[in-house]
Amino acid sequence: MNIRKQANIIIASNITNDKKVRNIIDLIINIPYKRIWSLNPSDMLIEWAWSCTPKHIFLFQCLLKLEIPVKYLVIPFYYKKMDLIIPDEYKVLVNKMPISYHIALKAKLKDEWIILDVTWDPQLKWFPLNDKWDWVSDMKLWVIPEEITERSTDPRSFEKRMWWKYTKKELIIRTEFYDFFDKFLINSRK
Repeated sequence: MNIRKQANIIIASNITNDKKVRNIIDLIINIPYKRIWSLNPSDMLIEWAWSCTPKHIFLFQCLLKLEIPVKYLVIPFYYKKMDLIIPDEYKVLVNKMPISYHIALKAKLKDEWIILDVTWDPQLKWFPLNDKWDWVSDMKLWVIPEEITERSTDPRSFEKRMWWKYTKKELIIRTEFYDFFDKFLINSRK
């Protein structure tokens, strides 16, 4: 069954909104993370792997269907400021990575605005996972933010504008890094 059908079944079910949110978050968290160059959730269905932007766009759409107030969070960050556990030969590449952008959400749950970050699947145990989130506090962001900007509009156009600002050399470094990172994550799941 595809994820849209699964989410729609949850949304239409005869359970509380709290349980619907929990079930949808669990559904999305369990989709394997993989960097795919498309930012469209529909494209992610083909490979059954999603990166942060499509995961959060899909969650945003589900929360809106449940009439839950929600905002996008656009978070610039540097990989070199993170404590990534990766092979030494790739640390030079990490240090060359230009600024990147992470997408998460902020949703009003039980009258409180709470940060939601459903990026990492539970098989990636060395990342800050949110699969055991307490449902009342902010989820852990997986990046160290340079800043956090709230947006009410779809972040894809913003991300595309940011891509155009990268130099040719930065684009090559990003492609090389994400190629390595995806293979590294696949091997980490074994």
